This record gives sequence, C-alpha cells and structure tokens, in this order.
Amino acid sequence: MKKTILFFISIAMVLAGMAQGIYNSGASLVSQSGNYVVVGAGNFTLTSRSATTPATFANLKIVGGASLTIEPQSFLTVNGTLANEANSSSLFIQSTAAGTGSLLNSTASVSATAERYIAGWTDANHGWHFLNSPVASQAISSFHTAGSGNDFYKWDEPTNEWINRTATGGGLNGSFETEFFIGRGYLVANSATSTKTFSGILNVANVELTGLTNTPGKTNRGWHLVGNPFSSAIKWTQGTWTKTNVAAFPQIWNESTASYKVLAGGGIIPAQNGFMVYVAGGGSLTIPADARVHSDSAWYKNSASENEIVLVARDPEGKTAQESIINFNPASTEDFDMEHDSYFMAGFAPMFYSVSQNQLFALNTLPEIKDEMVVPMGFVKNQSSSFSIELTQNLPGQTLYLVDLKTKNEHKISESPYNFTSVNGDNPNRFLLKFGTTGIGETPKQQPIVVYASGNTLYFSNPKGIVLKGDLFVYNTMGQTLLQQKLTANTLTELNLNASTGYYLVKVVTADSAYTSKVFIQR
Repeated sequence: MKKTILFFISIAMVLAGMAQGIYNSGASLVSQSGNYVVVGAGNFTLTSRSATTPATFANLKIVGGASLTIEPQSFLTVNGTLANEANSSSLFIQSTAAGTGSLLNSTASVSATAERYIAGWTDANHGWHFLNSPVASQAISSFHTAGSGNDFYKWDEPTNEWINRTATGGGLNGSFETEFFIGRGYLVANSATSTKTFSGILNVANVELTGLTNTPGKTNRGWHLVGNPFSSAIKWTQGTWTKTNVAAFPQIWNESTASYKVLAGGGIIPAQNGFMVYVAGGGSLTIPADARVHSDSAWYKNSASENEIVLVARDPEGKTAQESIINFNPASTEDFDMEHDSYFMAGFAPMFYSVSQNQLFALNTLPEIKDEMVVPMGFVKNQSSSFSIELTQNLPGQTLYLVDLKTKNEHKISESPYNFTSVNGDNPNRFLLKFGTTGIGETPKQQPIVVYASGNTLYFSNPKGIVLKGDLFVYNTMGQTLLQQKLTANTLTELNLNASTGYYLVKVVTADSAYTSKVFIQR
C-alpha cells in the first residue's frame, strides 16, 4: 500500500540535527535512528511542491523492503548522508508532462531510478529533445533501438555533423558509445510519447569536459552539446564553474518554437537537460555540484535583463518562432565578445538574427544606444510563406522602426507586429532595426538613405522610396579615397567593394546634404 508523506518540517530544526518522525494512523512508518530519518516497512511518496522550501533532512536512510518516490514537481534536499540500503528502484524520481521530481544530495554511491518524460514528435519540426543522464553507466539501448524509426543523435563539432546511432540501412552504428557519457548531451525524437528511466548510481560530483574544439571552416564551429548531469536543475551563474575559452551565454533547444534560445540572465537548466555552449578553441568546462538548485521549470528559465530588446520572428503556419536579442553594455564592442554575445544557430524556425561586423548574432550586445542608429537584421524563410516580427521586450521610452528593404516599408515595431510574406531567393539582408530619438511618441528625422555592409558588399537603401541623386565616396582609415561614383537609387542598391577587412567611411553627397556612415568590410 502506497502512502503519501506530506513534509511540514522546520529547516532550522533539521539543520540542528533533530530528526522528524512521520506517522500514519498512530503507527510509526518512518522511525528515528540517531540523527537519521529512516524510511522503513512501506512504500512512501514525497509530495513537496515548493522549490523554495523543499522537504529537507539532515540525513535520510531507506532500509531494505522500503521505498521512497519523489513525485513530479516535488523537491527533496538531504544536507548530510543519504543512504539507500535497498536497490535503485527503492529511490524513485518521477517525471510527467508537468515536470520532474528534484533531489539535492551530496552522498556518493547512492543508487536510484530517475524517470524522464519524453513527448513524441508531432511533425518533422516538433518533438526534438536535448537529453543527458544523471546516473553512471546508463545503457543507451534502454532509450533507443536502432532501426526503430526513433532518432538518437550526438553532435560532433570537428565534423560539424549530427551522428546518428542508427547506421545507414537501419542497423546499429557500431562507432556510437553504448552508454551515456556523463555531461554529454544527446538529441532524441520518438514517434510515441513515453517515459524512460535512468537507473544506477546518482552523479553528485563535479563533471569536467576537456578538449572542446573550434574547427575552422565549419558553419557551427565552436558549439558543443553538453548536459546537466545531476538529479536537480543547475544554474549557469551559480557555483564554481570553470569555463576556459567558453562564452558567457549557452543556448537551449526551445521545443515549443523549434529553435535555439539564448539562456541569458543567469538562466536555469533543468535536470537531465542538454544545452549548447560556444568555445573559442582549446576549451574546457567544469559543471560543478554547487551549481545545483531546485526549480519547478519544466525545461529552462531565463531572468530577463532590463537592457534587452527582444524581437521574435513567428511562423504561424508551422508553429515555429525565432528570437533575436539586442543588448547594451558599455564594456562591449561591435565585434563578437565572449562575455557579451552569442552567435546565431539555425533550427527549424525561420532564420532571424542581427548582423554586426559581418557576423550573425542571436544575442548582440552593443556598446551604446544612439538616436537613429540602425542595426541590420537578417531573415531567411523556412518552408512557410507568411510571417510576422514582433517586439516582445523594449527599453523604456524607446521608439523602434522595422525597415523592410524589399517592400520599402517602415513600420513602427514598438507599437505593433509587422506581418509580411517571403519567397525563396529573397535577399537575407532584408530588414533594418532603426532607433528613433529617445522618448515615447517621438518620430525620428527621415534620413533618406541608410548605408550598411555585409561581407564585402555595401547596401544603400531609401526606405521611403525617395530618388536620391548624388556622389558616393568610400574612404579608408587613412583618409584615402578608394571609390568615387555617381549614385541614383530609390530602392536597395548593392555595391561590391574590393577592399581588405577593416573599417571604412562611406559618404554620400547630394545637392543639399551629406550623409556619412562607418561600415565594416570583411573579405
């Protein structure tokens, strides 16, 4: 007969070594032995619904013939010794669609069984999960059968490939490891919803990952899929992490939007969840046990930054979305900064990113805000054709405009989403995010030309469609004229610049005005 234990225990009393007896119908079902709470002679279920005030014991022992189950979204902390004198199934951590139970303990060699609820795929884009094991020596065969139609992959940075556990033809890929590597993330997708189980010795030690590479010439160079190796959530900014050549912001796979999401603001990574880290080369990462926390988050949780602008490109037909963040910090530069930026990675949603120094950013931190500054935004459609871009977070009092270079439309994105269509072959350099003067309701001066660069190509745009006649000059940093020509345009104009990588000054002179912009060219 299964009983439910409702813990109403003073943490202060527990830390003072005062064991608590739990009783049912006058019979002692949990007995006291020194400063231990001993679970004996029965099957018990822990229900403790608050991550901030979990059920907490100084020490806890499960004797033979007894069992303790931690329900989904329930939280147990053992500050001293946790002993399971029965088998792994006697300490059971449940998981459902609502969430997974959480256990914080520091005793080595404790056997347990931890469930993982895995929703089945609903289409080609939805149903992918990042997964990691919280126990040692867990066989992958318990989670995946080669040739079954289900998917099980690992990411290989040097080759820039997802390596399939199923070999070509449907058999087992013999080069794939047979057990989960502690700290390595895996990508899974199953045709049917199921609850899988990890069974073995719970990992409670720091996990060190070394030899993390950054292979030149690869699209997603430097990215590694790692994983939370514990039976509780971890916090990216808590504890004694060692991050050698590792960028400040990891990314999580957002299952609902089928896209990668930057884990900004010291986010929470749930138990058994994988996440991507970017490494500049020669990297190592230590995932520390003191980063563990209780959290009721099903997958991940961000702490929003007050300095962020967040734009989301939505695909209503395919039910996908891609987020792009622009942040501001005076310690950053316009180039990629390991401590402030995160490169863009493509998922199944439309590709949507900001561009700076010919690089694509999911999180782009710039040194300052300037009135009427322009940030190029790239967009590449997926299989859908109708999209919207929405501003979901803005800076106080900031007016923002989205300039569509294809339609020559300038839309006040700070007031309403922008709806548009896209076809194959559209120029990915389609949008500009334009900053108005600071203050709600103010309208920026209508500069008739916008100049920016991508690679070694200069782009000149007249969002309002005004015919602009003038002379174009391009200067290097020494003031030398590299290019001079006539410019007549009322739409997007492209000009390839045969110049080495670096900053250049672009000047357009008309009959009554002069417009100057600094651009970065990369060969």
